[in-house]
This record gives sequence, structure tokens and C-alpha cells, in this order.
Amino acid sequence: VDESAERSISHHMRGKTALVLLLYNRSFAWMSSGSSNDQLVSNLVRDGVIETEAVASVMRRVDRRLFTRTIFSDSLRSKTDASRDAPLPISDAATISAPHMHARCLELLLPQLVRPNARSLDVGSGSGYLTVAFALFGGTAYGIEHTQALTDLAKTNVK
Repeated sequence: VDESAERSISHHMRGKTALVLLLYNRSFAWMSSGSSNDQLVSNLVRDGVIETEAVASVMRRVDRRLFTRTIFSDSLRSKTDASRDAPLPISDAATISAPHMHARCLELLLPQLVRPNARSLDVGSGSGYLTVAFALFGGTAYGIEHTQALTDLAKTNVK
């Protein structure tokens, strides 16, 4: 970012420039895709998206492929499709977020997720991926969704 752009951002963001520059300096997330869940997680670590072994371990345990089916089909996507660092549709109006978004969320919430008797609420839980990831840190996780079809999808995926 050149100096004039930084001044402009600073003027409009009023003190939030550090966050913008931090995000700007990160590796491009779409370069983290892999051919399997394990390779995807390894690439997210390589690219600095995943910073802790705790988050890497949980994301390796939760195979994204199992959470990428849609409300229209019971079949699973290919390993390659599921291991892309991109959102994927799970209904006509919902997607499973890109893995780099899940990783960032888990990294930011990690201090809270590892507390004794931690409880978490995943609002808009979609396929249930993040809800399961929350639970694997040892606490209790709840997911809530606005349609019955997505609720049913998450229940199927979590089994």
C-alpha cells in the first residue's frame, strides 16, 4: 500500500488502518486449496492463516467433505471440490464458508473455546461444520439455523 493510499484508508477507517494492513499483508487465501482435507489444512498453516496447532488439529479432525453435501442431494462432493479454499453452496440461499474463514474464526475464538466448561453458539450454523469444530475444543456447542432444511442437513452431517 503506498503512502497516499494508507493516508486515505486511515482517514476513512479512523484508527483501523492496522487491521486493513494486516489483512492486506496476509497471503491470498485461495492459494491454500489442496487435494485432500489434510493438504488443505497444511496449506492454511503454510500460508499463515492457521497459527496454532490446536486449530490445525481440529480442522484436520473435521473433514470438510462430510459437510459439503447440499439439501438437494445426499451425495458427497469430490475430495478436490471439498478441499478448495472457497465457499460452496449447500442450499439455494446458503453456503459453507471458505476454510480460511473457518480457520480465522477458530483462531480468534480459541482463547474462549479452550476455557473450562466453554459454551459456544453458532448462529447460522448451515451444514454444522463450525459447530462441530467448536465442540472438539472440549466445550458444549450449539448451532441454530433459520430453515428446517438446513437444520436437517446439519443433523445428518453431525451423525
